[in-house]
Amino acid sequence: LLGFILLYVLIGAVLAGGDRPGWAKGVAWAAALSSVLCFTYLAAVARYYYDCVGIWTGRQTRAEYMSGPGKITPYYAMAQWIGENLPRDSHLLIVGDARGLYYDRPFLTNSVFDEQVLARLAREEKDGEGVGRRLKELGVDYLAVNGPEGIRVSAQYHSYDLAAPEWGRLDDFMQRGTALVYQSGLQGVYRILPALQTRAPAEVQDLVLFFSKPASQFILDVQKHRWQEAESDILETTRLYPFSRFWKGQRAQFEKQVGPALGL
Repeated sequence: LLGFILLYVLIGAVLAGGDRPGWAKGVAWAAALSSVLCFTYLAAVARYYYDCVGIWTGRQTRAEYMSGPGKITPYYAMAQWIGENLPRDSHLLIVGDARGLYYDRPFLTNSVFDEQVLARLAREEKDGEGVGRRLKELGVDYLAVNGPEGIRVSAQYHSYDLAAPEWGRLDDFMQRGTALVYQSGLQGVYRILPALQTRAPAEVQDLVLFFSKPASQFILDVQKHRWQEAESDILETTRLYPFSRFWKGQRAQFEKQVGPALGL
């Protein structure tokens, strides 16, 4: 923030100093005015995202600062758990997030401009067993899923535009080929099993299913109380995930709580 202010002052000094033409002095005044107008906005951004007063005064620990509400979909607590609990030679696939800071383990991640590894495998493989085999070939031992970040960006960048059969085989792998070893809200760590198991009676919460466009939009619309849009989202989501008991339950709960107001 201070660097921006000094840059504006430098521009003004260079253009206004000495015998300069009128246009140069005009640019100098524009730079000065811009610095004043931008200061409050940049200060507010710095205050929300980078406020370190809690650290300086001793009111916050490093972990509390890294997990604060000013961080965009903070995931430090999950990264800290991974650093304290997973074997040192574990290899991670970061799902739903392009960031890999603080994990303290070898990791593979995709930017929003890349094809997502899980989405590509769901398209290319014929079943969940194939998805698991390909992940092992990549050397992946665990999936670290940042649900809030995946919800925030997946629909916008079309990261998981999969058809219902492709979602089905991806979920089959998640249900039978992984074990959920950590979960906090919509963030979770899944251990990849040596082989696919018999489907358990209790459904594993598949956080990746939140990344389709209708599912992520449903979450956003519910948060903003846009009930008509949310109704359309949940109907489309359950058509896309006919295999998911969790999303069928979400639809039933939505219709029970909001349905009467919508005439359902």
